[in-house]
Amino acid sequence: MLGNGKKKQAESSIKKRLKSISARMMEIIVTLLLVLLFFSGFLGLLNMFFPTGTSFKQLIGRQASHEREMLQGPTLPLPELGISSEEVEYEDMTAFLSKTWNKVKSKRSFSIAWGPAETGMELYDKDAVQTFGSSRAQITFDEDNYLSMGSNSLVIIKRLEKDPVFNNRRSFMVMMEGELSGKISAKNQKAVQMEITMPDAVARFKPSKGKGKEAEFKISVDPGKSSNVVVYGGTAEVIAQGKTVTVKANHGVRILPGDAPHPIIVLPPPPKPISPSKKSVMAYRNVPPAVHFSWSAPPEIQEFRFTLARTPDFSEIMADEIVSQPGFSHGNLKNGTYYWRVSSLRLGCEGKQSPVKEVKMVQDSEPPLLQVDLPGETVNQDLLLVKGETEPGAQVFVSQEKITPSAGGSFSLELPLRLGLNNITVEAMDQAGNVSYESYIVQRQF
Repeated sequence: MLGNGKKKQAESSIKKRLKSISARMMEIIVTLLLVLLFFSGFLGLLNMFFPTGTSFKQLIGRQASHEREMLQGPTLPLPELGISSEEVEYEDMTAFLSKTWNKVKSKRSFSIAWGPAETGMELYDKDAVQTFGSSRAQITFDEDNYLSMGSNSLVIIKRLEKDPVFNNRRSFMVMMEGELSGKISAKNQKAVQMEITMPDAVARFKPSKGKGKEAEFKISVDPGKSSNVVVYGGTAEVIAQGKTVTVKANHGVRILPGDAPHPIIVLPPPPKPISPSKKSVMAYRNVPPAVHFSWSAPPEIQEFRFTLARTPDFSEIMADEIVSQPGFSHGNLKNGTYYWRVSSLRLGCEGKQSPVKEVKMVQDSEPPLLQVDLPGETVNQDLLLVKGETEPGAQVFVSQEKITPSAGGSFSLELPLRLGLNNITVEAMDQAGNVSYESYIVQRQF
């Protein structure tokens, strides 16, 4: 009996120890799970405040490298040029963010975190701006000089400074990926030069000589870091791998990573929009119809960029697509007015945009106006004159015979009658498919 008691005590002690070990193991597992959960949340916050991509340090380092190698200033010291260091003035504010659409972030040069970018915010030396999907931003230096950032783009601003030798202003900008377009002008006959640093090249833009001339350009850098530089007005010098090429208006150049600039490309002419024509109106009852956009272009052009927007300045873009055929269809355009344009691409370089066209979508569930004028219910003529009025643009059918109304909607038809009773039907159908219907009985006397 005593032996059995000791045995039971030992078994009880073992069970207690096992329970204690299990409880400790559960505590350890729960603690590890909490740590992992906290770490995941911390990584999520880092991803929110520090967008992925090339680091800010790498951007600045690459910019400094390009400036040392390719953007050298005057070789003579300032005293030998007759200029004192006090005469070289720098502006505190480089530019300001004049417009933003959707998600845009910014980062100060002295900050490690990204924050929301607001329209009107001032930009200083080495500040960064980043756009995301379906987002855009406009950076303005003054009333004559601005840059527009496309979606998924990143730039770093370098101070706008006065050049004591050439009496002009410069702005350096780093763009690692995305799209950047802009205009710069020579106000009061003073030259303005803008220099933009890309992953493997530098582009210097300047207006043509003469008052009121502008330099208009676009740069695109794809995820593979190849770059396209196109010039619509003015000129550009593009430097890559120690080689410099001059790009004139209506020309472009492509730069692949580690390569010198490719041969200059003549930009293709803008396509000619065909349909829908300017200020077209498309009505529908319940479900919006598919709208087919079409244009014409030379047969050798194999790529087009189609852009559709809700606003005439294309600030609210609905579609921005590269297509291989001269056409594009969209099947979900609801009530409202839309604007579209298209451009041609040659070897990745985009030509000028076509004229902007407009299409208006109108939801209409009301039957059209229909007024019918008959001479009477009893007639003794062989022909019955059916007259009436409907809304402009509607189709009219008199006893299933189609009539084309006038621009104002009036219509008339002489309808043959047979002896006795005649059933006369008049239908009007508007562009949305709504129908108005009238039926009459007319007796043709013997």
